[in-house]
Amino acid sequence: MLYSQKPILIWFTGLPGSGKSAIAKGLEFKLAQLGFSTYLLDENKLENGLNSDLGKSTPEYIESSRRIGEVAVLMIQSGLIVIVCAVSPSKKQREEVMKKVGQLNFVEVYLDRTNPFNTVEAVNELDYKDLSQSDLEVIVFEEPAQPDFHAQTMDEDHGAIIQKLVDLVFPKVNIGNQVSSFSPYTFLIV
Repeated sequence: MLYSQKPILIWFTGLPGSGKSAIAKGLEFKLAQLGFSTYLLDENKLENGLNSDLGKSTPEYIESSRRIGEVAVLMIQSGLIVIVCAVSPSKKQREEVMKKVGQLNFVEVYLDRTNPFNTVEAVNELDYKDLSQSDLEVIVFEEPAQPDFHAQTMDEDHGAIIQKLVDLVFPKVNIGNQVSSFSPYTFLIV
């Protein structure tokens, strides 16, 4: 099936509890309202299947991101706009995924909280993910040097962040009725 959109990968990165899942779900909803075909690959939702053999260490988060990246590449090749939520602590690993889809087809979104432990909600979210402050202290996270989008989720309303992301992504995916040059279907069978 061909979609009237340019398939891209929107890669959310940041430490656990930074709001990646909530904001990505909001972005997916808004893009669907605009008529785009999307798919959300959330690291948290893949813990019982694709990543069931992985834990919460830095090397395991890197492997999780590698696996999710491989799936995302396949989905982009089928024409979808793919949204990934993953801790993805390694800059090198994120760059490898970007190279596979091409820099113009990759949007890096970095979300962080200045102090993730200053609210009851943040602590409860970490409890839900079986994480603690000491777990976060052992994750070696390499912050993106120049992400396409960066937000401090403790300082900004999530709705405002989602709208800014829609404004950033819409021109990248909106191609009208043209066939995407990234699509594997570049021929017509008559």
